[in-house]
Amino acid sequence: MEGPLSPAEKGSLFTHPRWLAGLLLVWLLAGGAAFRLYDLTDPPLDFHPTRQVRSLIIARGMYFQNLAGIPEWQREFAVRQWRAQDVIEPPIMEALTASAYQLIGGEALWIGRLFSIFFWLAGGVGLWLLARRLMGEDAAVWGVALYLGWQYAILASRSFQPDPLMTAAIIWSLWGAAGWHTRPGWGRSVTAGLLAGAALLVKWTAVFFIAGGWLGLLLTDGSLRRLWRNRQVWVIGGLAVLPGLLYALYSALVLNSLQGQLSLRFFPQMWLDAVFYLRWWLRLNDVVSLAWLVLMILGIFCLPVGRARGLLLGWAAGYGVYALIFSYYVSTHDYYHLPLIPLAALGAGNALSVLLGRLQLPAGWRRGLGVLLIALVFLAEGWSARTLLKRQDFRPVVEQIQTLAARFSPQDSLVSLAPDYSLPLVYWGWLNTTHWFGVGDFALRQAAGQSIDFEEYFQNQTSGRDYFLVTDFEELARQPQLQAELENHYPLMMEGQGFRVYDLRQRKELP
Repeated sequence: MEGPLSPAEKGSLFTHPRWLAGLLLVWLLAGGAAFRLYDLTDPPLDFHPTRQVRSLIIARGMYFQNLAGIPEWQREFAVRQWRAQDVIEPPIMEALTASAYQLIGGEALWIGRLFSIFFWLAGGVGLWLLARRLMGEDAAVWGVALYLGWQYAILASRSFQPDPLMTAAIIWSLWGAAGWHTRPGWGRSVTAGLLAGAALLVKWTAVFFIAGGWLGLLLTDGSLRRLWRNRQVWVIGGLAVLPGLLYALYSALVLNSLQGQLSLRFFPQMWLDAVFYLRWWLRLNDVVSLAWLVLMILGIFCLPVGRARGLLLGWAAGYGVYALIFSYYVSTHDYYHLPLIPLAALGAGNALSVLLGRLQLPAGWRRGLGVLLIALVFLAEGWSARTLLKRQDFRPVVEQIQTLAARFSPQDSLVSLAPDYSLPLVYWGWLNTTHWFGVGDFALRQAAGQSIDFEEYFQNQTSGRDYFLVTDFEELARQPQLQAELENHYPLMMEGQGFRVYDLRQRKELP
């Protein structure tokens, strides 16, 4: 195996004076935290509200389960709504948030966001260490600046969901992999295995990026057959899969939810559809723009053949396989591309460090120019994210939900056609409601070979329910059969600005 790069090979500008790189890292972490903490208490409806409010519901259920001094109906409702959420991955973020609620003595919407920010910043430290080990000080500084400073990275890493934690865990896992590959040993093999296992436990989709990075590293030796007999490799693999395997068994045998984790995921027929690749590209470009992607590719191939290039190419190959496996989601959900951000930051950061190093200027001038460019890129991207956050205020949305919910009693049972799978109505309105599918939900199930009969679905959703609440009129217009069913057969009980309520208890027949 190749040895670590020497300082001369790294050709770093930011190690002179010796404290400069460390100072830049501290400044980038502090600045990254400041941009993310801006408007911390705004309700988390800014970024994929469905995913964030789902986590809020789970955290509240965990907190209320054993909370004293609350009405029993609230406890029962909170726990029931928590249990009603599909088990997708271990609720690590939600459990941490519920524990924090207990410490501070109440719910606080910003707690989950704060955990996501913390883990993303921890990922920045891991990225720094990984880049220093593989590519040198200059690429490390640039990589952390982009990872922490890109506008999308700022917005996504504030989101209360497991993906920021998973991305940070992937980074640390690959840092452990690079450490073991640089200098194998039993201690490093255990560390690498545990880090990989932790990442896979957070969200099992991390396996594509971790396995890709590992494969890229191992192929640099060109001797997989020899590594196959290496007992340390088997220890790493065992520790990597064990936590996730135990949780999968728990999900299957205790929670009976394994099928829910795997259903509606795999759509190979989309691989033959050119529209899929266009949508994939559009979602990817929302996360990392074309210019940065070009720099990423250039930066990867600027690396000499060896450990660094192998890991990054393997990481990229893992992303490609992941995107094909989850074809529907990468073409519709931009946050599915989040683990590409640290890879793009490393590749683009290396390209910029190489370009800066080749300028025909004295080292001091190049060093000053490098610091200035890092500051400009970081501050420009961060300020654009801050401006976007300043323009948004979701407190009035929550007030509207609570005003609407006050028209119902805790005993009322509803079906709702509302944004974000009706979860904001459940969380802020304490409404006992079942969500009616949108057109996209019906199309997804049709693509999976599931046939849904309208009459049967309507009967299943509305049976035993009191009211049908509509707040998403655009979605209602896309479902004329539902609109006709409600208007022709159920009396309009309430109507106001932004909502309509039909009485499901009094079905009427057309004359």
